[in-house]
Amino acid sequence: RNLARLDPRVDEHMRYALAFVCGGASDLTKSEQVLQRFGLSEDELALFRYLGHGNPGLNRIETKVGRSFEISYRQLWEDEDKWLIQPRCKLCPDAIRQVPA
Repeated sequence: RNLARLDPRVDEHMRYALAFVCGGASDLTKSEQVLQRFGLSEDELALFRYLGHGNPGLNRIETKVGRSFEISYRQLWEDEDKWLIQPRCKLCPDAIRQVPA
């Protein structure tokens, strides 16, 4: 967007611009809450995968002894009282990329 203001070729050759939609990055407290939900400690983990192998996808937890757990993105974030995002996210002027170019 900024380059297009300086160079008209950008708008001539670039028909679409994609933006990363964030909405806030959780601190590790949310991950710790998920472990507590399943009665696990961090030491037991072999894998903690967010959003599966694509977005949206299941969050998957695997333990060193072969137990596995899955939770949907919606289940993970349904309790809004426990949303803890990083302080820098509170300063972001355009977390969902809606500010016009």
